[in-house]
Amino acid sequence: MKTIKTRNGVFLTGSELAEAVLRYAVALGNRHRVGLVDIPVLMADGAYGRASFTVGWMTETSTMTAPDEPEEMTEEDTVLGLYDKAANDGVITAHAFSADDIAESDLAVYLDPADTAI
Repeated sequence: MKTIKTRNGVFLTGSELAEAVLRYAVALGNRHRVGLVDIPVLMADGAYGRASFTVGWMTETSTMTAPDEPEEMTEEDTVLGLYDKAANDGVITAHAFSADDIAESDLAVYLDPADTAI
């Protein structure tokens, strides 16, 4: 188990969940973006609950191991979703236009017909 510390509080959750949140926070911060996470947490009274908070650019997020805590908490879909967001959120994949793409669009009007690089 690990705790996640933010400006809004400290949340006890599973180690994999905490690492996924931290990875997503770093990825967003590198892109100057902010995102919302919603994760399962263990409340002070021992009950299970959920916490939602922002991570990323201009937010403070850190994790710390909580060695004497009960059984590890996990939520595989949330972990995988956060890792996927960290890898792909905000990433724009582009490819060059083909000659057919240009011919079918209004782009041909703006291109120099003498340019043979197309």
